[in-house]
Amino acid sequence: YKVTGVQSVLFRSSFQKNKWSSTLQHSFWSSFLDTDFNTGNLVRLPQWNGTDWFLSYKLNPKTSTHLGVFNIFDNPRQLSFDFPEPQRRFFVNIEIQL
Repeated sequence: YKVTGVQSVLFRSSFQKNKWSSTLQHSFWSSFLDTDFNTGNLVRLPQWNGTDWFLSYKLNPKTSTHLGVFNIFDNPRQLSFDFPEPQRRFFVNIEIQL
């Protein structure tokens, strides 16, 4: 049983020029409840906030490349009891539309 928290985007700034686009976003998650499967009790997980940045470049009308950083400031967070999330994460991908 899980009662999830509420995500609020506190700040979002986007920029687009020609084939480039970029977004900086700061989000806040309220505290929420999860089940401790050892005891069956509900436990309150702490609230957390995170700042993410994304950059995209459109190679052609059907192909884009993306890179970004989740949780730039490395804030600890936990979405499930006893399973902390990875902190700062980086990604790179290519999107091809068929």
